[in-house]
Amino acid sequence: RSGERALTYGELVRRSDALAAHLAATLPAGAAPVVVVGHKEPEMIVAFLGAVKAGRPYVPVDTALPPQRIERIIELAEAAITLTPEQVAALSEGDATAPPRRLSAASPYYIMFTSGSTGEPKGVVITLGCIEAFITWMLAEHGFAEGAEVFLNQVPFSFDVSVMDYYLALVTGGSAVSVTRDEVAN
Repeated sequence: RSGERALTYGELVRRSDALAAHLAATLPAGAAPVVVVGHKEPEMIVAFLGAVKAGRPYVPVDTALPPQRIERIIELAEAAITLTPEQVAALSEGDATAPPRRLSAASPYYIMFTSGSTGEPKGVVITLGCIEAFITWMLAEHGFAEGAEVFLNQVPFSFDVSVMDYYLALVTGGSAVSVTRDEVAN
């Protein structure tokens, strides 16, 4: 959930499958990442899962960043495509099936760009094995109730700590509630 908008698990599966099918059919062969530029829109999660289902890592970029920084991240990521939530909404319509792709533990799952304290943002690749190890640890560490948990997502998706919120919600069947920067400022 984000503001007044919500996405069910069924919608998430259907829309991320449709996006994955579109990406697989239209992008050149390879595993160049998919950059997703937005804030807390539900389409961000659709795009993340759609990219991974298409065999590509995703790069989350928040719209709060200066335009020059966003452009530099897109350039450094060597992205196959850059998507906005509006584009994701349009491309994820329909009932297409995601392509049958399997990632290995060493496959890049997402790429998080650092704050660039030295001046140049750096992409840090997180593999499927890394995210699986993190989720396994979190599930063992905490007694999350299946389908009953509500996870607050306050930080932008472009910060790694955000995966604690939405991936734990996804694997436990819980809810992720995104708080926008305007809500945080209030």
